[in-house]
Amino acid sequence: MTTFVKNNNNNNNNNRLQCSIPMVAIVSRPGLHDAKEASKELIEILIINNNENNVIHVECTKIIIGKVFFTIYFNKDTTDFKDIICKRLIKAKLFESIHLEIFQTELEIDIIKTKDVTKLENTVKYIIENNNNNNPTTTTFKESLVNNINYCKLLCKTIHEKQQLTFKCISKRLRFNGKTVFSSNFISKLFGIHIEKTCSNILKVNFENYDITINIHFITITNKEDKDKNEKVLLFISIPIFIQSDKYSHGSWQTSSGGLHPSISWAIAKSLSIEASDVILDPMCGHGNILIEAALHWKNQSSFIGCDINTKQLEAAYLNVSNATLLDRISLINADTAYRIPLLAESVDKIAVDLPYGKKFGTVENNLSLYPKILLEMARVIRENGRAVILTSSENENIIRSCLAKVEERNANKIINDNITQKLCDLWNVQLKFSFMLFSKIRARIFILKRSNIKHIPTVDQVVYDCQNSHLALEGHALARKKKFGGAEDWELGKPTLFVSKLKGKVVSRLPWDTKNGSWSHQMKCDRPPLVIWKQ
Repeated sequence: MTTFVKNNNNNNNNNRLQCSIPMVAIVSRPGLHDAKEASKELIEILIINNNENNVIHVECTKIIIGKVFFTIYFNKDTTDFKDIICKRLIKAKLFESIHLEIFQTELEIDIIKTKDVTKLENTVKYIIENNNNNNPTTTTFKESLVNNINYCKLLCKTIHEKQQLTFKCISKRLRFNGKTVFSSNFISKLFGIHIEKTCSNILKVNFENYDITINIHFITITNKEDKDKNEKVLLFISIPIFIQSDKYSHGSWQTSSGGLHPSISWAIAKSLSIEASDVILDPMCGHGNILIEAALHWKNQSSFIGCDINTKQLEAAYLNVSNATLLDRISLINADTAYRIPLLAESVDKIAVDLPYGKKFGTVENNLSLYPKILLEMARVIRENGRAVILTSSENENIIRSCLAKVEERNANKIINDNITQKLCDLWNVQLKFSFMLFSKIRARIFILKRSNIKHIPTVDQVVYDCQNSHLALEGHALARKKKFGGAEDWELGKPTLFVSKLKGKVVSRLPWDTKNGSWSHQMKCDRPPLVIWKQ
């Protein structure tokens, strides 16, 4: 047991404390690191100065797979719970939800392994109708449930005066060894029937218009040293009191898989340095993830535009935007943006784009013509000094370099012509390059660009020709180096006279806004609003 808030006179304080509330806080990802980081937040928000009238003690009992179990001890005065504890708990940002814990126990693993329906039904019946909950303030499941419902009524005005509340049970399916043992509907129905039967005077099942939800959680715990031994299934039952708004709940607006991870999308949007009334464009928006995260976290009258050539991608984007209730701020356009972005010149302030890597969509060879085209159109629609953030893979880094780096012509290491016009290089200034691992398997690159004051926009054919020539030169020099290090005497034969310089701009180990305070996912959660009461 780890004490989060250690009072100076611990024994004396515990004697004075009349009430205890077991609670569970749940993070979005099951990793232990995320749970520990979130538990630190509990320390910060629940520390309350010790004085004679107000003593609150908090203890963490365990951390299991993204769930932090803790108990709050406080004076019996209800104002302590509502006005002090809850006002602090609601400030939590790293948790997806905070629950009142009704009950927890360990189930026999044989019930799960043998899919013994009868034994599970008898166990649930015993827990709800007969179990002694070993709680210092309650003795049965029903009394524990009633006690927690009273706390719920303190928080929510809509149910404060009700004698009988409506409820529904929520559960995830119970899996073992990768297979579903009991479905979510079966578990919810089983617990719902017995809870209504036992607590019929205060609770009634209603799946559509319910006042509270009772959540059923199963956690399978295995012995890491020997997976065949000491397997346990922890069952705990809870009532959520604080939840993260659906829009901010770790990509809960996503209607289907695909697109960038929410934290990566947020990091790209953060790199834009969005200001009030900015017009933000994603010319290859896909499922709209970057625009959605930007619109959710920067509510400063900015407007957002997403384009894509693929109608199926746009349909998915529309559903995501609708789920995030952002249809009034994000506009979606079906357009081939490599050919023409359907916007006026200099009409956009910032651009963010996740360019195709040449794997799922197109090929790296196709990107040799795609990248210069889209960079040219971006330069046309963005305003002078406008910022663009580009995400791509390491395989395409030389294509970006071919588009944006300065080119010289040399012979025998002597510069013949250092004034070769590289059309896109004149339009964009590379500010920085950042490298990282995307999804732990793709070597990704983020480039931050700034639009120059050059007004003249060259033709598409010119920029594609420049890019392809520069790319051929890079490949030629790479081949010559390989021959040289291999000991070939004729390594200089066929060596290109065109030299492509390195990209200007800093190579950074962290993006400028990165506070080093945890992962991007952690920092994104710190940026979102606090929790809300479950019924508001």
